[in-house]
Amino acid sequence: MILSFKNVITGVSLCIGIQATGQPLPNSKETLSIESTRFSCSVSEQKELVGGHLQGIQLHNETLFVSGSSKEFGYLSLFQKLGSDFRFIGLKKLATDPLNHAGGFQIAENWLAIGLEDPVGKRESIVQIIDVRGAERKVQPKPTA
Repeated sequence: MILSFKNVITGVSLCIGIQATGQPLPNSKETLSIESTRFSCSVSEQKELVGGHLQGIQLHNETLFVSGSSKEFGYLSLFQKLGSDFRFIGLKKLATDPLNHAGGFQIAENWLAIGLEDPVGKRESIVQIIDVRGAERKVQPKPTA
């Protein structure tokens, strides 16, 4: 599987490509098949997002959640599925510095659980549990001048 993220921090585009492959399972005669897809969408410039990287990605009820970290805070980016494309909805800020490193996450029913840690001191971490019901009904924020 190949995931590539380009310039989401600077606001140019989010590009995700997943390449289909078959992977043999260890100690088994079976092969795990992976479905593939590719999409890209424009993301307006997010000046707050300096430093950091993207971490996790999951599609839930027609909303794509992408976790990431910046110098100041961890966040979730939300994208709404529209046919075979996605539209950027916005960011949800999570914990702030020093707990600004958002990790991967899991969604079960309408609950999203995500860990955030101190990437420098590495002595403190939290788990936030977020109700994601209604995320698919969010609208893209109006551009600011």
